[in-house]
Amino acid sequence: MKKIMILAVILAALLQISGCSGKMSANTVYSADDLKGKNIGVVTGSAATVYADGYGTLHPYQSAETSLVDLRNGVIDCCVMDEALAKSLIKKIPGLKILSHPLVQSDFCFAIAKENPDLLEAVNSALKDLKESGVLDKIIQGYIPGDGYRYKSPDNLDTSRGTLTLAVDAALPPYTYKDDSGQPVGLDIDLARAVCDSLHVKMTVAVMDESELIQTVQYGKAEFSLGGVVSNDQDAKLVDFSKPYIRCTQVIVVRQ
Repeated sequence: MKKIMILAVILAALLQISGCSGKMSANTVYSADDLKGKNIGVVTGSAATVYADGYGTLHPYQSAETSLVDLRNGVIDCCVMDEALAKSLIKKIPGLKILSHPLVQSDFCFAIAKENPDLLEAVNSALKDLKESGVLDKIIQGYIPGDGYRYKSPDNLDTSRGTLTLAVDAALPPYTYKDDSGQPVGLDIDLARAVCDSLHVKMTVAVMDESELIQTVQYGKAEFSLGGVVSNDQDAKLVDFSKPYIRCTQVIVVRQ
């Protein structure tokens, strides 16, 4: 009898841990308008930490899958994460869904001075080549948790054509951020380096506030800028924008 009781206690504990001991908590988030005052799971070092900030209380997780398990078990109210990551993970965790309207959907571009149309053409050409060769996709996929690929310049690369300065804010991971040593790194910086390698030029990086990215290029203090730069009518009067190189889509995951 004691063995049966012990097994019953163990089983009950396991059911509670797995979130199957009772009815799933009801969903209370149906759109971004419902995020105020909610507990929102985000992955540490992801763009969601920036875009979801100010909506509710952010709960950082080292693992996206762990955040979704906690969502399923009612620990948090929703999760905000990259669309591709969300789609790959909710297949493993029943009872979750992605809201039809994303929190953010932006096409990121290079900002380049209007006085430099040749550079704009060269950047667009380099982006096209990087996409066709698969290098662009490798750079992007490298910043999805679990991949780890990082672009490296080819050995003995000819960079005799000069130097270009990239302006970034280093505050939108994984696109631009600072590593443990304080150096600016990220997807955008890797991509810009690949573009510069294609153009056979050296690249330097200047870190500044997001509000200065457009003006810095406009006044010639940097040749181009990245870091959540989006083509829009207002800034298009000041600078030119390259073809988009990535669509940043941050979705809201909730319980069904």
